[in-house]
Amino acid sequence: YDLIFTLTLLNDNQTIKDRLIRSDELVWVSANRVHWQAGKEVQLIVAPEGCLYRQQALNWLKQAGIPWRIVYTIVEISGIQSALKEGIGITVLAKTAVPDNLLVIPTETALPSLGQVGMQLTIHEKRKIPAVKRLVEYIEKALQ
Repeated sequence: YDLIFTLTLLNDNQTIKDRLIRSDELVWVSANRVHWQAGKEVQLIVAPEGCLYRQQALNWLKQAGIPWRIVYTIVEISGIQSALKEGIGITVLAKTAVPDNLLVIPTETALPSLGQVGMQLTIHEKRKIPAVKRLVEYIEKALQ
């Protein structure tokens, strides 16, 4: 590889060894008509196993002792957004990726805070070529 773009969960004592491009808050997201209530089972719309956001949501719900159930799984973000608009559940997204037609569930709810996600680049140290350098500069500019 010459360059790898990854997402990683950030915590206070973590040292980023790669090039951190940007960080963002993970938030609970719903459509207007979906209102989760404390004590009720959380209906989740998620990507398949291996998704960082899914993993973070399940970990925090388990730690908080909040019952949950996956009601819909789909790979594409457009499918997740459509399911949200239909009102069948809630999901987790990076705050800056929440479209205007969806709502961030306020942090005052009993849902746990999800932390931060970092976008980082790993550059192969022995193969730093001009094309990769230019691509890194483009990605950094586009994401900031």
